[in-house]
This record gives sequence, C-alpha cells and structure tokens, in this order.
Amino acid sequence: MPDRRGEGLTRLLAFLPAAAVAAADLLTKAVAFDRLGDRETLWLFPEWLGFTRALNPGVTGGMLSWAPPLALTLVTAVAAAGVAGYMILSRATGRAGLLGLSLILGGAAGNLYDRIRIGSVRDFIDVRPGLPWPSWLNRWPTFNVADAAIVSGVLLLLLCSFLSSRKKPEAAAPATAGR
Repeated sequence: MPDRRGEGLTRLLAFLPAAAVAAADLLTKAVAFDRLGDRETLWLFPEWLGFTRALNPGVTGGMLSWAPPLALTLVTAVAAAGVAGYMILSRATGRAGLLGLSLILGGAAGNLYDRIRIGSVRDFIDVRPGLPWPSWLNRWPTFNVADAAIVSGVLLLLLCSFLSSRKKPEAAAPATAGR
C-alpha cells in the first residue's frame, strides 16, 4: 500500500514553485515598470535582449486583444483553478509533471493578478535574436517571467509525456507450457 502522507506532502510541496514563480513575476514587473519610462528600452545586450514596458490586453503576443478583459480574466482564473485541482487530485502525475504544472500555475497566477488589478498583463522582456531566417523570429513578442514559466511548464509536461510514452511495456508473463 502506498504511503499517502508522503504523496500528500509531495503534492503540497509542488505548490512552492508556483508561489516562487508568482512572486518573482510580480517583483520583476514592479521593478521594470517602476524604473522604465514609457517607450524606453534598457538594453542588456544591445539590440538582442532588453527591457521595455508593455501592457498586453490579450494573451501571448497580443493575440485576443480584442476580447473583453473580463472574459480573459475568467478564462485565466478557471485555467489556474483547473491546474491546481489537477495537481491535488491526480494520482498519475510524477514529480517532474507536478513541477511542470506548478510552473504553469505560478505563471497563470502572476498574470491573473495583473488582469484583476489593471485589466492587462505587464510585459517587459524584449528579445530580438537577430536570426537571418525565418524573419518572424527576429522580433519576439515582449513577455514576462510568468510567460516564461508557463512555456517552460508546458515544455516539461510535453517532455514527460514523450518520455513516458517511450517506456517499454513490461514483459508479458510467459505462457504455461504443456497445458
């Protein structure tokens, strides 16, 4: 019989990365928006990585910016609640999967705070890798720590799914000889 207390503690501790991501997201947004003026970019690596204030009423890259803010807020809240519920109730998720879900939850919480507080998400990380091809990769949408955590969590879940599907099934029991 599995130790349910250990499993419960693991699931409880899985919420710590979510809290850390949300805190880091809100702190970095506050610093960036406090220190940067409108239309100002502070380049860490000139024309490659910098900080720029941007308010995003939509989702990634400004998609769905036409949608009512309340609708996006509700969708974000329901998604965050669904991830949290899955983290608590699902028995099929291993530690790496819980970490991926926790990163997604922390990112959703950080962006949800912005949506509730100001009606838009504060973005500030500006990446322009300068790749020669394809041209659409030369300028990424401005994003934040929450967005990076969500993408990392999704990639981790995809990796977990890929690796679990590649596991070889246990060998079948040998047939009884001489029936």
